[in-house]
Amino acid sequence: MQHSRHTPEQIPQGLGVGKDVETLHLATQQSVVPRPMRYRDIPTVYDTTRRASIDDPLNRFLKYYPESTRRFDMRSPAQKAVMYLSFVSEVRERVSWTANRGESYLRIGDPLHETGILTKLIERVVGFLMGLLLTSEQKTRRAEWARKLEEATRAALGDGPTRMVELTSVATAPERQGHGYASTLVRIVTALADGRGVGSWLVSSNVANRGFYATFGYTVARTFDLGGEDPTWTLPPVPIDIMVREPVGVGEKQKAHSLAEAQGSLGGVLL
Repeated sequence: MQHSRHTPEQIPQGLGVGKDVETLHLATQQSVVPRPMRYRDIPTVYDTTRRASIDDPLNRFLKYYPESTRRFDMRSPAQKAVMYLSFVSEVRERVSWTANRGESYLRIGDPLHETGILTKLIERVVGFLMGLLLTSEQKTRRAEWARKLEEATRAALGDGPTRMVELTSVATAPERQGHGYASTLVRIVTALADGRGVGSWLVSSNVANRGFYATFGYTVARTFDLGGEDPTWTLPPVPIDIMVREPVGVGEKQKAHSLAEAQGSLGGVLL
């Protein structure tokens, strides 16, 4: 595969990542070029996240249950409007990135980012509308999710989230999976964290994704289950992973660079 090359001026800016140009430059030596999410990407991002989450275990736990007469379904006009509002705030704050105009999507939680007043207002409106759309059972399950997540995060990371970069969410359209879109976007997170010399973390709602995140250096720090307290949940408990990645130091980067040069000079014999 022929890889496109980008000068530092061509590297997309946003979320302070541009300050780590040299590190991010390594992450963009791909045919897939990540870009900050734009307003025109929102329809595609909405469709991508909706379809990518259909079979997600956490999504099933939070939204669907036996004898439900009303569900939080992203296909309905009301829920779609809520999601669009949320994406608008992400574009304003430049906290989300896309590949191929939204066919893959990533949101980053940056502890150094200061959220604007208008965005905070939008988030309050989104929260209020969500409260109107959710059923009592959905609210109960979300409360269990929020409580256990907070407890597990505190136990696994302590005050780490106040310094660490968070990979908040990542999704790729089902037909585009396996083409390196998500990998390219995840490298933005690791590049940002390494550039600052801090760790990064994420919450994975599907244990099947452990291997994918492990390729970037993430390891499981803690796992907790959802559903055990809910009599309406008749399926097995839903395991949730909190995964962390330590920053790659300068020495490790130099070793990796030297190894890559050695492999190149030997025509790939070491691979």
